[in-house]
Amino acid sequence: MSTTKDEDSLLTKKSFQLSLSPPRCAPFDTAHRSVMTFRNPASMPYIGDHHLDQAHSDYNLHSGIRERLMHLVYNADLHDIPHPHLAVDSPDGTTRFLGSVLPLEWQNKLRDSGGFRRICDELVQNFAIPLGAITKPRAARTFLQLTHQVKKMRYGQHPSQFIDLLFPEGVAEDDLAGMLIFVHGGAWGSGKTWFYRLTAAPFLKQNVAVAIVGYRVYPEGDVNVQVRDTELAYQKLSKEYPRLCGPFRTPRPIGLILMGHSSGAHVTLLFLIERIKRTIMMLEHAGERTAEQHLNGSTPAVKLVDHFVGLSGPYDISHHFDYEAARGVEELSPLKAACGHTREQFRLNSPAWRLKDFLPSIPPGRHELLPDTYFPRTLLVHGIEDDVVPFTSTSEAARVLRSCGITSIEEHYATKIGHQDVVVEFMLGGKVPIAVMEWLQKASFPQSSLMRSKL
Repeated sequence: MSTTKDEDSLLTKKSFQLSLSPPRCAPFDTAHRSVMTFRNPASMPYIGDHHLDQAHSDYNLHSGIRERLMHLVYNADLHDIPHPHLAVDSPDGTTRFLGSVLPLEWQNKLRDSGGFRRICDELVQNFAIPLGAITKPRAARTFLQLTHQVKKMRYGQHPSQFIDLLFPEGVAEDDLAGMLIFVHGGAWGSGKTWFYRLTAAPFLKQNVAVAIVGYRVYPEGDVNVQVRDTELAYQKLSKEYPRLCGPFRTPRPIGLILMGHSSGAHVTLLFLIERIKRTIMMLEHAGERTAEQHLNGSTPAVKLVDHFVGLSGPYDISHHFDYEAARGVEELSPLKAACGHTREQFRLNSPAWRLKDFLPSIPPGRHELLPDTYFPRTLLVHGIEDDVVPFTSTSEAARVLRSCGITSIEEHYATKIGHQDVVVEFMLGGKVPIAVMEWLQKASFPQSSLMRSKL
C-alpha cells in the first residue's frame, strides 16, 4: 500500500481501533458482559433464559470464568477495567447502555415481530431520504428520472419477491455492456429496493443494465431463504434475458456483475459459493470427461457471473456476532436469528468458511474440480473507518478464500469512508464507484489503492 498524503492514509486512530475488532466483547447476560457494561457480575444471570443457545452458553459454562472475574472485580475499581479493544471515546456507548438496560424479551420481540424492520425502514423513508433530497436536489431529480424508467418483474408469489429493472435509455440489448445484479443490505432484516435506486446511475452511464433484487428479510425469511430468493431472481433474469444473464449469456465489454452491500454482500457471496459447490458436486458425479467438456466450452458458461463485488460485507458470522455483542445490539439485531443460534450454524453460514470446509470432499487429483476454476473475478471493498462492519471482515474473508486456492480476488480499502458511505457514494458520486468502475474495466487493480491482507 502506498499513499501520497497523510489525510489519505489508511492508518488512522479509528482504523487502528477497528483493526482490533472481533471478538471484542462477550454476549448479553454473561459475566464478561457484566464487567464491560460496568455492572457487578454477581447480580447478573449466567445462563438466564438462553437455554440451549450455544452462542451464549459457551461463555457461561467455561470453567473458572466466573471465579476469575469475581476476583478481578473485587480487587480493583470496576470502572478501571475497560475491554482492551474498546476505546474510551467509542461511539458504541449508547447502544451498549441500551443493550444492558432493555429487557431481553423486549429486544427479541422487537427483532422477531418485524419491529426492527419497521423502525429501520421508517427512519430511511421519513428522514434520510427526504433530507438527502433537500441537500442534494440534483440527485433527487435523477431519482425521479430513474423512477419513471423502472420496470418491475416478479420472480415469486411473496410481495418482496420482485426485481426492479433499469436499462440505459436508447440502448439496444445487443449494445449493452453487461448487467448488474444488486442485492441491498439491511442487517438481514430491513431494506427496500427503491432505497437503492440511485446506485444504478453510474452503471447506466456505462451502458450496463441494472437489476435491484427485492427479497424476503427476517422475520419473513432467514439467510437460507434470502440465498434462495437471490437464486430465484438469478434464474428469472436468466430466463427473461438469456443473452445478458445466465449460462448462455453472450460476451460483453463488462459482462455480468453480482454485487451486494453489507448483509447483501454476505448473502450474494454465500449464494455464489453454494452454486460453485453444487457445480463441483454435479461434475464430480458426472465424471472427468463431462468436467473437461464443461471447461472446454462444450457446455454453457463455466462461471455463474463474470465479476463479484462485495461492499462492506460481514462475511464471518461468528466474528460479527461478537462485534455486535460489543456494541450491545446482538439481541436486537436479526443476525443471530437469521443466521442460526449456534457457533456451528454461524460457521456454516459464513461463505469463506463454507468453502473451506467443503474442500476436503473434492477427490484428490481432480484439478478440474478445484473451486478457483469456477470463481469469478472478485473485488471486496470496505471503508477503512467502518464501525458497523469493521474492515477486518473483508481482510479475513479474503485471507480464507485465498487459502482455498482462490486467486482472482482483490481488496480495496477506501480512506475516510464508513459503512453507509460506500453505497451512498454510488448514489451521489465519490471515489468508491470510480474505483469499482476502473476495476471492472481493467484486468488488474491499481496497486496504489490496493492493500492485500497479510493477516
